[in-house]
Amino acid sequence: MKTVSLPFRTAIYLSLMLSVVLLTADSNPDNEKYRVQTIIRDNQIGSVMNNSGSFSGPGVRENDMVWRDLGYSYEINFFIGAEVEVAPNSHEDAFEEDGVWKAHIISDGVLSNGGELSPDGSERWGWQPLPRLDDNSLFLFGEASPAIPYNLDHDLDGNGNIDSWPQEWHEEGWPMLWPGQKEVAGAEYIYAMDDRDNREFAYYPFSGDTTRRGLGLQVLSRTLAYSAPETENALITIYDISNISDRELPKVQAGLWGDPHIGGADDWRDDWIVYDSENQLVLIRDDDGKSSNSDLTPGYMGIVFLQTPGNDQDGLDNDGDGMIDESQHDGIDNDNDWDSRYDDVGADGMANTGDEGEGDGRPTPGEPHFETRDMDEVDMVGLRALPIPSFTDARMSEDEQIWQLLQPGRFDTQQMAGDYVLMPASGYFPLEKGQSARMTVAIVFGQDHQELLDNISALRGYYQQSLGNYRLENRFAVAIDDSARTFTDTVPLAWEKDSLRDVDSLALFYSTGGSLSWLNTGTVLDNNGNYMVDTDELPSSVFYRFRLETAGDAPFYRAQTDSFFTIDNSGATNIPPEIIWDLADGLKISGSHTLRWQDGDVDGDLLSRHIIIESGIISDTLTPAQNSYLLSSTDYPNDNYKLTLTVSDGRSSVSEERTVFIENSQEMIADNLIRHVRGAADGEVQAGIPNRSQLRSTIYRVTFERQEDGTTFYSVRDSATGTLLFENDPLPLTPQYGRIFDGLSLTFSNVDFGFEESRSSWLPESTTNLVATVQREKGYAEDLHDYLFRFSDEVADTSVNNITSPFTILDICHDQPMDFAISELSATQNGQWDISEYIYILRNGTSPDHIVWQVRFTEPASAQTILPGGGDDYILTTNKPFSAFDEYTINTTILNLENDPKTVESFFLGANYPNPFNPATRITYNLPHKSRVKLEVFDILGRRVRTLVNEIQTAGRHTVRFSGRELASGIYLYRLSAGEHNRTRRMLLLK
Repeated sequence: MKTVSLPFRTAIYLSLMLSVVLLTADSNPDNEKYRVQTIIRDNQIGSVMNNSGSFSGPGVRENDMVWRDLGYSYEINFFIGAEVEVAPNSHEDAFEEDGVWKAHIISDGVLSNGGELSPDGSERWGWQPLPRLDDNSLFLFGEASPAIPYNLDHDLDGNGNIDSWPQEWHEEGWPMLWPGQKEVAGAEYIYAMDDRDNREFAYYPFSGDTTRRGLGLQVLSRTLAYSAPETENALITIYDISNISDRELPKVQAGLWGDPHIGGADDWRDDWIVYDSENQLVLIRDDDGKSSNSDLTPGYMGIVFLQTPGNDQDGLDNDGDGMIDESQHDGIDNDNDWDSRYDDVGADGMANTGDEGEGDGRPTPGEPHFETRDMDEVDMVGLRALPIPSFTDARMSEDEQIWQLLQPGRFDTQQMAGDYVLMPASGYFPLEKGQSARMTVAIVFGQDHQELLDNISALRGYYQQSLGNYRLENRFAVAIDDSARTFTDTVPLAWEKDSLRDVDSLALFYSTGGSLSWLNTGTVLDNNGNYMVDTDELPSSVFYRFRLETAGDAPFYRAQTDSFFTIDNSGATNIPPEIIWDLADGLKISGSHTLRWQDGDVDGDLLSRHIIIESGIISDTLTPAQNSYLLSSTDYPNDNYKLTLTVSDGRSSVSEERTVFIENSQEMIADNLIRHVRGAADGEVQAGIPNRSQLRSTIYRVTFERQEDGTTFYSVRDSATGTLLFENDPLPLTPQYGRIFDGLSLTFSNVDFGFEESRSSWLPESTTNLVATVQREKGYAEDLHDYLFRFSDEVADTSVNNITSPFTILDICHDQPMDFAISELSATQNGQWDISEYIYILRNGTSPDHIVWQVRFTEPASAQTILPGGGDDYILTTNKPFSAFDEYTINTTILNLENDPKTVESFFLGANYPNPFNPATRITYNLPHKSRVKLEVFDILGRRVRTLVNEIQTAGRHTVRFSGRELASGIYLYRLSAGEHNRTRRMLLLK
C-alpha cells in the first residue's frame, strides 16, 4: 500500500473539518427556564427531586435516594409512551400498519446520557415544568420564581406567605388530594409538567396549533414522604395523567427509567435487579453486600406500582378482582360498596353543603366509593414489563428501541451483577381526549429481603385505606389558650367536642423542635372539649405542637394545633437554643441570597449567632444580628461550601450544617491558551477562573480514560512539577464546573461515539453520485478515527483478501493508510471491487475480529450513475468522545503576573454547534465587560452576508442562532468585535 498525500483543496477541507471544535448541546437549553429542584428529607429517605419527573440525577452524590446514610440511585424518571398516527415517511421510525402510518413516541425527563435534545441543542425534548395546569384550575408557581411547592414549608421571610407556595394558594391553602380533606398526613410536594416541547415526530395533538407537540399529555405529580410507621421507608408518588389534546390515544404505556447504585454513588458495578412476580415487586440489591462506606451494609430497594391506569375496553379481568372492564367513567358502582348512609354527600365530597346529588339516595360522581373516588373501579393493567438493559443501551432518545424493549410480557433475567438500567412499565391502556388516569409508584427500602416485603405489605394496606380510596375524614379544631406565652406547669388544651361523639376518646401526641415525628404521651382523654396537659414529664422546647386523634373503635378523626408554643420544665437547668433551618442541602446559590431560619431559647436568653462558610480553599465567619442574613455569593469563588449555623445563649449552643454550591459567571481563559495537543476528540475543554488569588504560573495537562461502557474520567497534572493534582474525576460534570484547583475549574463539552452522517460526504469537487452507506455491527470495537476514501482512475490498492480496488483508505486523524477487506458479490467474483460490494475497514489486524466499519457504495435510485474516479474523495467522519488518545494543555504562565486582572482574557468566541450545519447553528461567546458588540458572518471571499448582533451587551455569556437556509453550501467566517477584542472563526454549511 502506498502513502497518500492530500491535494491542497482536500487538505483545506479536512483541516476545517478536523479543527472544528464541536460543542455538545447547551447544558441549559432555551426551554428550561422553569426547571428547579428540591431536596426531600421528611422521613427515612433523602433525595433530590426535580420538577421534570426525576429523583436524584447525574452528578448528585449526597442526596441520591439516601436511606440509612447510603445512596441508592443515580436517577429515576417517570415516562409515558404511546402509539400515534403520523404522516407517511415523516420519521425514520414511522411504519405502516393496515394502511395507516404510525409511530411510537415516548415523553420523559431523563437527564442521564445527556437527555434528549433537539438537533441544534436549543430545546430539551421531553417533560417541561408548568407554572399552572392547562385549564388554569391549579397554579404551581409564579413564573418569575419557579419552585416546587412543599406543604410543610415556612414563611421564613415574614411576608405572610409560605415561601414555596404560589400566591394563589395563600387564601385557599394546600391543594388536597381529596375534596373535603382537612389535613395532610405528612410531607407532600406538588409539581406539574407536560410534553409540548417533545418535537421529534410529526404528530400534532392540538388542532390548529402546530407549536404544541409531544403526545398532548399533562402530568400532575404529588410526592408523599410520610413519617408514619407504614410509610417512613418509602417515597410515594401519585401521577395524575391527563390527555388534554384533541386526539384519542388508544395505546398508552407508563413506567420508570431507573439507574440504581445500591450502596453509594461509587458502588454501581455489582447490582442485581430481579422481578418478584408473587409480590409484583422490582427488587434491587447489591451483589457482595458491601457499600462505598465500609461501616455500612447496603439494604434492599424495591419499586412497586400501587395503582395503575386501567383498560376497560379489552374484555379482560386485568387485575384479577373478578370484574371485567370495570371503569371509573361508566356511571356504575362496579363493586357495590357505595353506602347511602355514609357516602351520599354530593358531588363535592363534603356533607351538609346541599350540592348536587347530596341525599338523593343514589351514587353521584365525586362521592366516596364511587367512580374516581374508588380505585377498585379501575381494571388496572398492572406492572407488565421489566426490561433490564445496560446503561449505554437505554437511551430514552431512541423512542422505537425503547418501545420494543417495553413490550408487555417481557421480564428480563439478569445473568450477572453489573451496571444495569431498570424500566418497569405498565400494560397498555387507552386514554381518551379529556380523560385522566392515575398511576402511583412507591420506592421502598428494607435492610434485608424480609424487611422489604414487610414494609411493602404495610405500605399497600395504608395506600388502599388512606390514599387510593377517597374517605371523608371529618376534622375538628384544637387550640392552645394564649399560645404566645411560656407554659411551665400545665397547658390548657381545648377542642370542638361537638364534632365527635360523647363516647369517643382521644389520644394525645406531641412534637418538638419542628420535627415531623409525633410522640404519644400515653394520655387518653374523654371527649369533654378541654384538658389541662401536665408538663412534668414533657421535655422543654420552644417549638411545641399538640395533636389529638380518636382512639379505639371510634371513626378516625385528627386535629393539631397550628402554631408553635413553649414548654419550660428546665428549672435552674440551662436548655440549649433550638433551630429550624429550611435551607435545602445541595442548593445552588448565585448573586445575593437571603439565609433564613427560626431560632429560640426556652430560658429566654439573649441569643448570638454566627455562620461559618467554608470550602477547601477559604473559611469565613458571618455574624447575623437576627435570624436572617443576606449572603453575597459573588464574594466567593464558585465551589461547594459547607455552611454551619451556630446559635448560642452564652452558656450552650446548637449548630446545623448544610452544603450549597455557589455558581456565578466566571472569567474564562482564552481558548488560544487551551491546546488540543494529542488526539482527535470532537469535544471542547474550557477553563474558568473562580478564584484569581489562587492562580499559578504553569502549564497543566488534562488527560482522559474511557471505559468500554462509555464512562469517561479526566485527570489533571501540573507539567512543571509533575504533580498529579487529581485523577479520574467522572464526566459529565454536575454542576457544570469541575473541582477547583489552583484557582481554576474546567468544563467539558463531550460527544457520544458514533457515525456522524451530517459531516460525512463526498468532498465538494467530487463528481460521482454514488450513495455511501456506513454501518457498524454489534461487537465492533469503538473506533475514534475519521477516514478518507480516495478514488483513482486505475487500481490504487489491494485488500487483505487480494481483491484490487480503485481507492485507498486513509486514517486522516493519524495520516495512516488502512488495511481493508472486500466481500465480493456472487455475481461479480472477478477479483476486483465493484459497486455495491461491502468494504470492511480493519484496525490492528486482518481477521474479522478487527473490523471497525463496513462501507458500501451503491448506485443512486433515480439518476444516471456517475462512477468515481480520480478526484473523487469520500470522507467518513465519526463523533469522537474524549479518550486516552487525547491530551489538552492549559497555559496559565501569562495569567498570574502580579494578579493583574487585565492579564486574564475572559473574552472568547466559541466554536459554532453543530458544525457542519444545515440549516441552523448556534454561536456562543463571552464578554469580559459591558461593551458594544458586533457579530457578523462573511463568505469565503470576505463578503458580509449577515449581521447577527450590533448593540451594547452586558458582560457574560451570550448565544446567537444563525440560519443559513437561504445561503449556498460552503465555508463561512463569523467575526466577533467587542471593544478592543476581535476574533474570527470558520463554519461549514453543508446542504
